Amino acid sequence: MGANDLDIKYEKNGKALVVELTIEKVIADWWLRHVVDQTTVQTWEGRTDDPHADVAAVNLATLKTGSSLNWLVLLYGPNKDMTIQVAIDVR
Repeated sequence: MGANDLDIKYEKNGKALVVELTIEKVIADWWLRHVVDQTTVQTWEGRTDDPHADVAAVNLATLKTGSSLNWLVLLYGPNKDMTIQVAIDVR
C-alpha cells in the first residue's frame, strides 16, 4: 500500500459508505471516483467554499472485492510553501 492508501473494513448493514473530506485553511476542488475492475462505477465532485457538504455516499451494494475509491484534491493556496491538512474520513 502507498503512503496515502487506506484499507477499509466495513459491514454491509447500512445503505452507504460515507466519505467526507476536510480541507483546512484554503479553498479546494475535490473529486472522488469508485472503480471496480478498471470500470468507473460512480463519481463525485465538490468545492470547499460552496454551501454543499464535502461528502460522497458510496452505495454499499456496488462495493465488491477489488473496489477502489480514488480521490484528487486541488488546493488553492496563497503560498506554495504553506502546510495544508487534508483529512479523509470514511464511515
